[in-house]
Amino acid sequence: MKALVYLCLMLCTLAGTAQTTLYPYSDGKLWGLTNANRDVITPPQFDTIDFFYGSTAILAVKNKKYGTIGRDGKTRIDFTYDKIIELPEGLGLGAQKGKYLLLNLETNKLVSPAAYDTLNEYCRCEEKLFIATRGGKKVIISGITGKQAGQTAYDQARFYNRKEGSRAIVKTGGKYGLIDTKTGAPVIPVKYDKLEVTYRNYKDVVQVTAKGKTQYLDFDGKPVAEEPRPETGEEETVMGLGVVEAPADEDYGKDLYVYNLGNNNWKLTIENRSNGGAKVFQTFNVQGYTSVTKMAYRNWDSQMPAIIKAIKDGKAGIIGLKGDVLVPFEYDNIEEAEGESYYRTTKDNKVGVLKNNLAELRKPVLKRVVKEEYRFNAYLVELPNGQRGYMDQKTGKIYIPGIEE
Repeated sequence: MKALVYLCLMLCTLAGTAQTTLYPYSDGKLWGLTNANRDVITPPQFDTIDFFYGSTAILAVKNKKYGTIGRDGKTRIDFTYDKIIELPEGLGLGAQKGKYLLLNLETNKLVSPAAYDTLNEYCRCEEKLFIATRGGKKVIISGITGKQAGQTAYDQARFYNRKEGSRAIVKTGGKYGLIDTKTGAPVIPVKYDKLEVTYRNYKDVVQVTAKGKTQYLDFDGKPVAEEPRPETGEEETVMGLGVVEAPADEDYGKDLYVYNLGNNNWKLTIENRSNGGAKVFQTFNVQGYTSVTKMAYRNWDSQMPAIIKAIKDGKAGIIGLKGDVLVPFEYDNIEEAEGESYYRTTKDNKVGVLKNNLAELRKPVLKRVVKEEYRFNAYLVELPNGQRGYMDQKTGKIYIPGIEE
């Protein structure tokens, strides 16, 4: 019984803490936040609102200055930045007057005590290190503490990650070396004319050259002993793969072609023109349409292989190969949204949406569909009155507070 009570309490806690999706919406000028119930989380007051991919913080712009807000709409990082760019591991790059500061988007705190000219390369290591530039010199700083690794600045630096720990190849005064990024201490002294990572004795090693002499070191700076390959007395044979011609697949290259026979009569054929000729597999005839246009042919789809736009009595609809009506003739136009997963309908200068399966997601009541937003599984849409918000891809519900459906 106690176990059952505990399980119920745990499930209730999880349900209470689960985060619901928030959606930006606009009154036509400024942006606010709402939820699936269309409650006002924060009224329109921002120039723009966007969501980071790897952080719970929400990017916002107010009076042309960047900051972040929480899911309650309250300010988390003040709006004092010219731009904020998301970095890995919940970090961000804040730009101010041409300089850059490292931010923690989760704690809302400034990580780096100093501003840098650039801050870009990330080591993807436990220490969350970055290479920063200041005064033309490269330094390595921690994304956790903001502190610099070591006291030396370099002309060039780039990370080389190892399972045993991160390293950085550095250059200063025309000489190269390798440093431990945890401490900033040199592992291979900065005294070589050339340094590169290569593959030798079945493992990565560091090849260094000074005064014309080359040697091989491991990533701790120790010499790598040469391990000669065993003599077999036989020449090494490099095996190759022959080219085997596969039998032709007649389904590959099939497509739908439309022929106008005149007097509103049309011939539809499934052909393969891939080998210079034209092999016809199926022929269909449809009648009574002033225009017939192929929108899509999907040979793999046995249920709906062809999507064909037709015009009848001045109205657009969609038919199948046998002339069966898939979408009724009630629109001024139907077109495929290029690069998107829907079809756009228009009627009386308003826009609607058909799903890929041709089910009507939204009747033509929109001004336009701005874009598809995969993070929300929704489309950003604009209404005739200028309001903007997100429309659910499954239900067609528009997440704008106060609108009538």
